[in-house]
Amino acid sequence: MSLPVFHITGGSFYEVGVAHGRVAKDRIRGFLDLPYIGPLRSLRRSNGSVFFKELVKHNRKAFPDYADEISGIAHGAQVEEDEIWMLNLLGELDGGHRYGIPSGMTSASPPISPRTRTPTPSDSACSSFDDGHCSSFIFKDESGDLLLAHNEDWDADVADLIYLLDVTYPGDEHLVGFGYPGQFLGFAIVSNHHGLLFTQNSVFPQKLEVGLGVTFVSRLAMKAARLEDAIEVLTTPGQAWGISVNLLSQSEKIGANVEVGANGRSHVRYIAEPMAYAPHFNQYSHLIDATGWAGPGSSARTAHEQTKEPPGCLKDVTHRLCNRDGAGAVYNRTTFLSLIVEATERGAISSLWHKVPPCGSQPTCVWHLGAGIVS
Repeated sequence: MSLPVFHITGGSFYEVGVAHGRVAKDRIRGFLDLPYIGPLRSLRRSNGSVFFKELVKHNRKAFPDYADEISGIAHGAQVEEDEIWMLNLLGELDGGHRYGIPSGMTSASPPISPRTRTPTPSDSACSSFDDGHCSSFIFKDESGDLLLAHNEDWDADVADLIYLLDVTYPGDEHLVGFGYPGQFLGFAIVSNHHGLLFTQNSVFPQKLEVGLGVTFVSRLAMKAARLEDAIEVLTTPGQAWGISVNLLSQSEKIGANVEVGANGRSHVRYIAEPMAYAPHFNQYSHLIDATGWAGPGSSARTAHEQTKEPPGCLKDVTHRLCNRDGAGAVYNRTTFLSLIVEATERGAISSLWHKVPPCGSQPTCVWHLGAGIVS
C-alpha cells in the first residue's frame, strides 16, 4: 500500500504517543522541515511566543490526556515537545501568521482580527495552501442512504509524508483516520468505534484569541456515540479559532455540518431528510458574516457550486468531487487525498484514494465504520 497504516495500541495516552512518534519519526521530521512550517515556527519563537505558551497552557489544562499524547509523540520522534504542540495548534498559529499577532499577546489581550498588512517573504509558503485546500459534500438520497465526500488539498511534499492511524486507546477507545504528521487524531479525517466520522475544513473566523484548540475539541467530540453529543462538544464555548466539520453517524443515518465562529457563535445544518445536501469549501457557508478571510480558490469553488443544481443521487456527488473544470475545480493540482463514505442499510464503508482521483480508480484502502482498516 502506497499510503502506510500504523496500528497502535497503548496502555496510556503517553504510550500511544511514543509508539506513534517512533513509527512515524521520519515523516514527522520531514513535515517539520517543509517551507510552510517555517513561518509558524518563527511566529511561536518571536511575536507569538507568549500567545503560543498561553495556548499550550490553556489546552494542557483542559485536555491532560491529549497533552500526554503530545509528550509521547515528541519523545518517540525525538523532537522538541513544542514542535509537536505547534503541529497540533496548526490552525491557530496559521491564523496568527495571517492576522498578525502583536508581541506579548496573552489571554488578557483583546482578540485579533484580519488586518491589512505588508506581505512578507514567508507569505509565499502559504500560497498553495490558499489556492486549493479542502472541499466537502454531504448528501442524503431519496432512499435514505448517506454519502460524505471530501478532498484533502495541500501540495506534493505533504502528500508523500502522510499516513493513516488505527489506534486503540486505554478503555478500548478505537479511532481510525488521518491527521498531518505529528498530530493526534483530531484533525482532517477521523472515525470512532461507534460509527461516527468527521471531515474537517479549515475556516478563518473574524477573531483569534487564546482558547481551546480546534484539534483538541474535535478529538474530544470523537468520544461521542451519538451525533448530538459530538455536536455539543464541537460547539463548546471558549474556542481560540473556528471550526467547520462534516459529521456522519452510521447508526443514526444522519449527518450534519457544524460551523463555529468567533464569540461562541455556531450553526448546525442537519442532513436528515431525503435530498438534504451541504457543500463546503473552506469558508463559512452558514455563518456567512463570521468569515474573516477566504482564499480565492475557496471563493471560486463556492461560486461555481452555487450555479449548479442540487445533486440527484450519490453518483452526482462523487462526480463533483472529481470536478477539474477551471476556477471551480474541486479536484485540482493540490489534491492528494479523497474520501468517500457511503452509509446504507448494509453498513458504512469508507474508501480513500491517495494521489489519484476517485472517479475511475480503485481506492487505496477501505475500512468499515466502527472497525479497523481492512485493505
